[in-house]
Amino acid sequence: MNASRISLLRQFICPFRPAGQLLILVLMSFNFTAGQAQTNPVIPELVLQNPEDDDQDDMCIWIHPDPSQSVVITSDKGASKLFVYDLSGSLIQTVPVPGQPGNIDVRYNFPLSGQLVDIVGYNDRDEDDVVIYIVDPSTRTLTLGGVIDGGNWPSELYGFCLYRSPYSGKFYAIGSGNNSQLRQWELVDNGDGSIGGVELRTWTNGSDGPTEGMAADDETGKLYAANENDGVYKYNAEPDDPAPSGQLIFPVGSNGLEVDVEGVSIYYAANGEGYLLVSSQGSDNFKVYERQEPHNYVFTFEVEGANSTDGIDVTNVNLGPAFSRGVFTAHSGSAEVLVCDYGDLGLAIDTTYWNPRNLAGSTSGLLGDVDNDGAVNSTDALVILSYDAGFSTPYTCRIEQGFGDANEDAATNSTDALIVLSIDAGFPVPCPAGCPVTLPGSCAIIEP
Repeated sequence: MNASRISLLRQFICPFRPAGQLLILVLMSFNFTAGQAQTNPVIPELVLQNPEDDDQDDMCIWIHPDPSQSVVITSDKGASKLFVYDLSGSLIQTVPVPGQPGNIDVRYNFPLSGQLVDIVGYNDRDEDDVVIYIVDPSTRTLTLGGVIDGGNWPSELYGFCLYRSPYSGKFYAIGSGNNSQLRQWELVDNGDGSIGGVELRTWTNGSDGPTEGMAADDETGKLYAANENDGVYKYNAEPDDPAPSGQLIFPVGSNGLEVDVEGVSIYYAANGEGYLLVSSQGSDNFKVYERQEPHNYVFTFEVEGANSTDGIDVTNVNLGPAFSRGVFTAHSGSAEVLVCDYGDLGLAIDTTYWNPRNLAGSTSGLLGDVDNDGAVNSTDALVILSYDAGFSTPYTCRIEQGFGDANEDAATNSTDALIVLSIDAGFPVPCPAGCPVTLPGSCAIIEP
């Protein structure tokens, strides 16, 4: 537990001495050994390989509507193929592609021809194109959805990720160059059953070193881009600023992060918590940082058999009996992809909060839980009263989404605050107040 959190905890609990002081001591005892490396390498549960692979150096995890039927899709630039594997490691599909597929990413519920489809995208390093495939949930296979001309690059289109805005719901592709140029496109329905792109902005990620690994946070609206020589930069992923400067949050040389910074992935958890995972190819290990600002370093871990790692991916979703605690995947320089039980990493586990499929226009939670902390209590009542009085709150989006309307009368006011206080006091209040609901819309997490 870091010092800033302990200070806040003291401010809140200390009036309730001595029990409050005792609680602080107990919580401090659960220290997450920040800054220490894991002593034993994580042992992979699966090794994804097949006779046709050559260098599966990136991958994405597609979550099936039945999570136990999810798949890992790998991008093999040496073989010029995509491979689709199930959670037992069996090969479902081989997709020959022109050129060299680079980094690969997935998003859900893209509106195409009146339907919502799941998309997988990658950068073609030979043609400097963005290539989009559509996932068929019934067969778990890929079909071509569109090819976007990436334009002219001083050096090849080297890296790639996708982003879905928590503010507008729009979908974006972001490409990176071998000279650290970044470019962003909005993905659009071409009207003929295919997906196109509209170029929005181009900027530079740090020095002129290559940028390959990137990840966009669909809840906070942030982009993390790894300049292989500098470290990881952070940007607003919304395309409002045509030339953002970025913030170097994980510089090379800090906490053992070495040159050749490669893959970046995001582990989502409630209340904006979770982790940023980074592949330090130069040291053959993985760095873990807090997802919340100021993005404190947590620890370093290794995966047995992983070396010269490029791409990584992670999901918090319970994928059924095989991977009920989520999955972490990593490329190894010998061409295979290593699949690990996320629970073996020694990090906090949250398998219930985040499922990327729920971003299709609905959000689940407790009616009355306006601050989205998983509880209905006096804090929520205070936020509702502030909103009713006309004050601005960080949770206005969730209130207007309907989570503050405890009595479901289409208004959020002091009556709802009274209901929330009654729930917090333990009085019997009939559902739906205080009970799980699913409401239309989704809100961004606002960073402090």
